[in-house]
Amino acid sequence: TETLFSQIEPAEIVDGSVGDDRMDVAIRFVGERFKVRRDAAGCLLDDAAGKSRTVDIWTFARTPHDTTWRVTATEAGAE
Repeated sequence: TETLFSQIEPAEIVDGSVGDDRMDVAIRFVGERFKVRRDAAGCLLDDAAGKSRTVDIWTFARTPHDTTWRVTATEAGAE
């Protein structure tokens, strides 16, 4: 099985907070993907690929002393 992303919409900030020791930001990602199956030679096994829309929210955080943003949570988002 192979997953191909065909479209990714511009990301959208949906939440954020700033505290004394931490900053958080939640970003919504929306895209379309296709799942296709191939045999060992790389030929498609199905005539039609399974198309689906994905919505995910990733939360990133950092501290004032560390400028590296780290993923702290992921979840399925609503349309």
